[in-house]
Amino acid sequence: MSAYLPAKRTTILDVRQLLRPSWKSATALLCVGAFAWTALIALPARLGANATLLRMRPITDERAEVVLNSARAERKYEYVSVAGSLANVSARDLRNVEAVVELLDGQGDVLHVESALIGAANLAPNAECSFAVTMRDAEGSAAYRVRFRTLVGSSIPSRGR
Repeated sequence: MSAYLPAKRTTILDVRQLLRPSWKSATALLCVGAFAWTALIALPARLGANATLLRMRPITDERAEVVLNSARAERKYEYVSVAGSLANVSARDLRNVEAVVELLDGQGDVLHVESALIGAANLAPNAECSFAVTMRDAEGSAAYRVRFRTLVGSSIPSRGR
């Protein structure tokens, strides 16, 4: 006696299985999406795509209490980030110091001003500290200037190294 057993039809690519929701297809879609986001958005931003540097206009004051050791301004997308370090060269403690960044046009006129407190609440004599200020970019900005003041607003004489 013989029996007829119909064979299941096999195909290399079964469209019905692809359209059927499963955890495998969701995982694959998530992996492809994460790779695409990394390749198109995260990686170029991390490598500095669309980033340009601004030049600094130094301040020179002979009676400086604060010295700007270093500063770097980077323009990325629609923002400017200025980071650097300063040193207290006076004989007194400086409390609640703010770094004030001014964006300047090609003629040296102020376009935009933003400030942020430095990394230490109290800056002892001969101590160094870092600062960072981030602001929206101003149209036509070509340079920047960094100065320092106390939180209540009185300016601290400063100069660049």
